[in-house]
Amino acid sequence: MQKIRERINTCLNWGNCSFLFFCGLAFSCQPNDGPKDLIAEDKMIDIMTELQVAESRVGRLNLRTYDSSVVAFQYLQDKVFEKYKVDSTQYIESYDYYGEHPKQFADIFERVEDKIKDMEVEASDGKIIRMDK
Repeated sequence: MQKIRERINTCLNWGNCSFLFFCGLAFSCQPNDGPKDLIAEDKMIDIMTELQVAESRVGRLNLRTYDSSVVAFQYLQDKVFEKYKVDSTQYIESYDYYGEHPKQFADIFERVEDKIKDMEVEASDGKIIRMDK
């Protein structure tokens, strides 16, 4: 019985416990490469830009009910997803992934904003901008 207690105490000494703790910590802190179908940054920027434009279009429709606005936006959103060959789950998972990386997410939003500003400049120059190409 004494030998069993000694063996248990040896196995539970701080050296072994700390080794196991740090091994567990190291394996649990592996970098998150994101979802398996992560949308590439450039494609995400294009999608987010078109969704922003779609949201603006729906807002200008002056629809009488909120439900009508939701239906109109959902239709345009589905068209954007279809164009880029993504589904809503893939988009949401990618959006969440980028949201967990604030610097990267801020860069994406800045680039979306820049694209929208460029589109506004083109529109003010008399060029017609079509998002449904």
